[in-house]
Amino acid sequence: MGDAGVVALEDLALSAEVTAPGLDHETMRVAYATAASLIPSLIQQHDPDYIVHIGMAAGREHYTLETIAHRDDYKIKDVDERDGWKEGEYVWKKEGIPGLLQVGWDEADVLARWQKEVDGVETAMGLVDNEGAFPAWPLMAPQLRNTRKSLVRLSRDAGRFLCEFSLMVSLSRRSLEERQKEREGLPTDWRESREGKVAFLHVPGGFLPQDVARGVRVAEAAIRSIVASWEEGYRRHPGGQSKAGGEGGRWDGVVWKA
Repeated sequence: MGDAGVVALEDLALSAEVTAPGLDHETMRVAYATAASLIPSLIQQHDPDYIVHIGMAAGREHYTLETIAHRDDYKIKDVDERDGWKEGEYVWKKEGIPGLLQVGWDEADVLARWQKEVDGVETAMGLVDNEGAFPAWPLMAPQLRNTRKSLVRLSRDAGRFLCEFSLMVSLSRRSLEERQKEREGLPTDWRESREGKVAFLHVPGGFLPQDVARGVRVAEAAIRSIVASWEEGYRRHPGGQSKAGGEGGRWDGVVWKA
């Protein structure tokens, strides 16, 4: 994964843990001001190659990689009863950040790899597909839920709260880094750029040991899929509006191959 990895975990509680190999253990308040200051600080301190955020989405039955972050309209109040205008929209507009930023990895390729790995591992474990007369995931008895394969998806709506805000913080930092290189006249190379080398994974709210084990399994597969796709040269087409099954491509040093 390059030099380092940053994993920031946002929860719906008052605070969440920030833990990853090579990082000190500390508490992250679910507050816009905290995200706006802590995430850039971690990026500057560790200079990670890939940035991966993980956050809980209570009530969901699936694991979701978010692909878009918006700049404006973070109106949901945080634990300090503040919205995200001052630390987010106001600052980002002054910095010239556009209204939305997208991840840089090829969504279709990453999703295909992710689904394939999760399905292969869980088939070998004897889990079954999510078909038939199963009740909704949150209402399902744990022993029944444990027989089902994990659902993995992409999303273009991260919720306009701390999760999407945090994704925007990381995407904007990487975007500003590339802009700074251009101002300094440094050579730019899409193969070396880290712009968009960011992900946010939403996970269900299960807390039993088997739920945690499933979450680790699916999260590791997502990270491996993003890294493998990127290192093999797959990217979102520059300037394209690609989505799963859409306009991703592979960089061969000369042209983009769809």
